[in-house]
Amino acid sequence: MTTSTLSSADSNQSGSPSVDSNQGGEDSHDTEGRLAALEKKTGRMRLSLKLKLAITLFLIIGSVAHMAFVYNAASSLSLEDTTLSGFTQGAEVGTFIVTVELTFDNPTFTSIDIDRLAYEIYVEDDYLGEGEKGEFSIKSGTQDHLFSLIIDLDDLSGPVLTLITQDTATLRIEGDVTIPVKAFGLFRWKTLTLPFDLEEEVSTSVTGRGDDIAPVPVILQPPVYNVLEGVIELLWSPNADMDFDRYEVHMSTEQGFTPSTSTLEETIPDRGTTDTSITPSGHLQTYYFKIRVVDEQGLTSDSNEVFILYP
Repeated sequence: MTTSTLSSADSNQSGSPSVDSNQGGEDSHDTEGRLAALEKKTGRMRLSLKLKLAITLFLIIGSVAHMAFVYNAASSLSLEDTTLSGFTQGAEVGTFIVTVELTFDNPTFTSIDIDRLAYEIYVEDDYLGEGEKGEFSIKSGTQDHLFSLIIDLDDLSGPVLTLITQDTATLRIEGDVTIPVKAFGLFRWKTLTLPFDLEEEVSTSVTGRGDDIAPVPVILQPPVYNVLEGVIELLWSPNADMDFDRYEVHMSTEQGFTPSTSTLEETIPDRGTTDTSITPSGHLQTYYFKIRVVDEQGLTSDSNEVFILYP
């Protein structure tokens, strides 16, 4: 019995190394599998990194090339002509709307997109006003664009009278233009800002008015009673028509009157004279006033009506 037991024990001990050998083989195969998977993953990561790097370089090269193209195209823009196309009264008393037409020449074969064009306008070196125009395109070849601004007569009497009274004037426009730079013309990358300074002698004759069109009416401000001199003072905006002939000052004691020879108080042939003083004959009476504009063809336009109680 004793011998048999020992033999069995020895048999079990001698078989145990075969179990450890199998387990070691399995561990080796697992390690190799993990290494292979890691190598594949690393390879994919390297390929992805190379692809991203190639795309980035491609985008950078495309963006730089497009930026150079846009810069060259924008730099090649030139101003062919400047025209004062409009000078009309604004909605508020003493304001005017100045419209300038600029003719651009784009010598490239493609349109140039503009984000914003900011400008300041000077007449005979006097500041006239400023404005901006956004999101427009300058097509290939020559193209006209209109730029407008509202000016106040009280602050800008010098430049305004220059536009009105002279046949020509030196018009200077300065500012900057903002152009978007896009990768391949599709994806915005950055913006390019280019300054400009343009000066030209322009005709102040506003086009677009026929001989059969009545003059633009002036705007008459509320009258003021001058206590020291005992007179009624009137002030109105100037007329900007090139065929201006004269102002007529009309007064009546009736509201809503129509100017006529019987209501005519004064004739003023000077376009730049836009004020006068009136001394009515009767006191404690309400007087109504209108300014009539007469052009060279004899056509007329009347201002708004104002009134005041003469003490």
